Amino acid sequence: MANRLDRYEELSRFLRSRRERITPEQAGLPDSRRRRTPGLRRNEVALLADVGLDWYTYLEQGRHINVSAEVLDRIAKVLRLDESERRHLYHLARKQFPLTGTKQPSKVTSELQRFLDSQNLSPTNVMDARMNIIAWNEAYCALNGNLTIMSDRERNLVWMTFTSPRFRYVK
Repeated sequence: MANRLDRYEELSRFLRSRRERITPEQAGLPDSRRRRTPGLRRNEVALLADVGLDWYTYLEQGRHINVSAEVLDRIAKVLRLDESERRHLYHLARKQFPLTGTKQPSKVTSELQRFLDSQNLSPTNVMDARMNIIAWNEAYCALNGNLTIMSDRERNLVWMTFTSPRFRYVK
């Protein structure tokens, strides 16, 4: 129980310290010149992060509330947290940190593409760790459609499996 309290107390201190270091000008807000404490006010963070003021106040007070990864991301953006601070925020909130770098495109070497092309009549593709189809040959396109005109989402094998009429079993 003591660890749980310590974690929420640290979350409270962490959020407050990061809020205090952001000026209203940095956040794109007008400076009212009448501030008792440095940095942003709680209501300004809540407004910019699109969360309720009471909810953000509870979070910053270290109350035991459950927070989503999306809300943590919005708060991290408002508070201009760097990668290590963002990880710390997730750790304190006991949320699994989202994978980073998942939007980086995987690279296919020219040798690998030549190998795919050499497969002739065998439909062949290469997928990344998230099952995004990143390379293919003509036979694969003949079977599954022209992948060059598909969006990244449509070129995901899981997405294709559940949304494409070609993958549906019909009696």
